[in-house]
Amino acid sequence: MLRFVHDICFYAPTLSYARYLSAKKDVYMYRFNELNPWEGEWKGESSHVLDIAFLFMNYNDYLEPGQKKQAENFAEFFLRFVNGQAPWQQWKEGQEVAMVMEGGKAELKKDVPSETGRREEFIKLGKEVGFDKLLSVWGQFASG
Repeated sequence: MLRFVHDICFYAPTLSYARYLSAKKDVYMYRFNELNPWEGEWKGESSHVLDIAFLFMNYNDYLEPGQKKQAENFAEFFLRFVNGQAPWQQWKEGQEVAMVMEGGKAELKKDVPSETGRREEFIKLGKEVGFDKLLSVWGQFASG
């Protein structure tokens, strides 16, 4: 369920926003695939909240060296972006690329599920039934 929620609440909207905004603004896409290193139910999973923990580097003392380096990379990318500098190549329709952060490395890759560690089945399902319908399924589940 966590994977579905991340796909419908984070992955699908980034694709939609990027398609719309890239015609008007510079868009820089990233895919954060670092795994949660801490004991507990979500150990070994990547999540939206984990990218924030890496970005703010509050837990660097508890990370493995590669993960600590990734946190530093992420903060550097973010600081470049907020200071008006391109952190990496722009995402544009026809030239969709994303910075993939995984395993302590940050690499620019084509923004397709097979390259970025996303679930291709989710994209196929979204194209078949519609991402808005999938979002409504989540909304109904979460509210009831």
